[in-house]
Amino acid sequence: MAQGPAERLAWQALGPVGAPWVVLCHGMALDGANMLGLAHALAQDRRVLLWDMPGHGGTPAAPDCSAGSMAAHCCRVMDQAGIAAADFVGFSFGGVVAQIIAAGEPARVRSLVAYGCFAPFHQPPPLGTLQRKALLAAWRLQSWPQLQRQFASACTVTPHGQAAVAEAMAGTSKDVFLAMSAALFDCFVPRVDMRFPMPLMLLRGALDTNAAALDKAWEGLARQHTPQATQMIAGAGHCAHNDAPEETAAAIAAFLDAVAANPNTGELLP
Repeated sequence: MAQGPAERLAWQALGPVGAPWVVLCHGMALDGANMLGLAHALAQDRRVLLWDMPGHGGTPAAPDCSAGSMAAHCCRVMDQAGIAAADFVGFSFGGVVAQIIAAGEPARVRSLVAYGCFAPFHQPPPLGTLQRKALLAAWRLQSWPQLQRQFASACTVTPHGQAAVAEAMAGTSKDVFLAMSAALFDCFVPRVDMRFPMPLMLLRGALDTNAAALDKAWEGLARQHTPQATQMIAGAGHCAHNDAPEETAAAIAAFLDAVAANPNTGELLP
């Protein structure tokens, strides 16, 4: 990936110049290249931004791994690429990052695909404090190769999906993985009066191992918002874009097309 000149943040743009922008936010321990297939599918008639969060892919690690810090980095990448506003597809940790931007700088987010992610403003933390500490302690005792295998197995249900996750994880480290995990557990800040003003899609793999926590996320988002589209990708795990790339890309493209045709819609989209 090319690097932005000011912040050493790795990013690249695909698709026709002048087309509407779509920003893809990758998941924890992955990188922008892990979503390259999705980016190519969307870039047929859109301008797609792929970027690497600090500590992932081609971007050096940063001291602050919080979701808020990652959201600030994303906005810097947008500035470097000359993007005033874009449709957002936020996956997993990247979905939390996208929601933080949508809440704090809504003018930058035309629409939001909350994909396989928690809802930091609209659900309680999925684990209690002691459970989170115990899980992180157990992970610290494991070797990085063990954690990589465990994470890839938990995220995908197909051999090609696991291979894609393993390849992406080669660009990060155990220290970054643990720091991002702690940051994800600490990102929940209830704001029951907050409503996203932009069209919203809820998306996830039907076989996602985080199903119970994602159910809570969807319930919280549905209480405060009116999702214009809700879809599960059959036969796919957490990384649906790796397990079922064509189906995932088609679902997202259909939503973005519908939003483009009805930018002010408050109705459910087909």
